[in-house]
Amino acid sequence: MELPPRHLSATGGLFAGRSPLYEGVRIGLAGRLGGAEMSRKEELKKGRIPLQTFRADIDFASEEAYLPYGVIGIKVWIYRGNVYQDKKTKVQMPDA
Repeated sequence: MELPPRHLSATGGLFAGRSPLYEGVRIGLAGRLGGAEMSRKEELKKGRIPLQTFRADIDFASEEAYLPYGVIGIKVWIYRGNVYQDKKTKVQMPDA
């Protein structure tokens, strides 16, 4: 049996079960993953992440990990569902 790379097994707990907190998660890793000579990109997805709509409630975070063999970039998108505005609520423009 072949084990997954360490950078993928570290995120395994996130994708283990269904969470009511989110509808979709996307994690992007880039850099010298596993200490390899050539850098590469890996992406993990669970659920859906609609990036082309304004209604989607998406949290985004980007960070860099400085390691002895290089820098690894980490990007995370968490989709929490759509946001619908109540029709009774009026939108007020800020005063200039």
